[in-house]
Amino acid sequence: MKNTVSVLILIVIFCGCKPRLKVHTETCTRITTTAMSIDSSKFKFFEDTFHMNFINQAENYLGGLTPRKKILIAYSLGIEGGNYLADPSITNSFKYIIVETGNNKYELIDTNEKFKRFFAPVDSKEEALSFACALSNSEPKYDFSDIKDNFILYQQETNVTNVKELNNGYEVQLFLYQMTGCPPHYYYSTRYFVGKNGDVKEIERKKFYEDPNDGGCRD
Repeated sequence: MKNTVSVLILIVIFCGCKPRLKVHTETCTRITTTAMSIDSSKFKFFEDTFHMNFINQAENYLGGLTPRKKILIAYSLGIEGGNYLADPSITNSFKYIIVETGNNKYELIDTNEKFKRFFAPVDSKEEALSFACALSNSEPKYDFSDIKDNFILYQQETNVTNVKELNNGYEVQLFLYQMTGCPPHYYYSTRYFVGKNGDVKEIERKKFYEDPNDGGCRD
């Protein structure tokens, strides 16, 4: 009888557990080349010259771009109606790329067309991944250990970042965090189509998970 009760308790405990997130890793695309970044000593110069609020070193997810150039990621609180590379509504900042064009010569990339002029066409899965990241606010994700037991899951399984090659381009799996607005601040799984000509289009955005303790409104 005692053993039977113990088994029943274990069954109740097991059935009451939240389902764990199943992560598919069979298809995975990573950038294998480190991005070339501009020296940080020039950050103040770029902030003043291009009227930027924040300058970041190039993330490694930009390492797939060809031809290889020294670049930076820049952000401005922006003026509505201006040019930018990614929708500011989810991050509250306007995204730009600064590229070195010659010896101490730099250009601010503020449109997708200008970005394509530097780096298109897209000839590989890695370059498609870099294009999708550069022209959006989504990022690659391979580790989901940040998802705690109290997080609210809207999907029970996911793929790590991967790129599928299609006849006319590539399909890229990425992830996006909603930084602005009032709670809930969702994490999304996103998919993009990247054409071989460099066009980037978001084709899916699905709620992925939510941190219930991520409170407070952000402008």
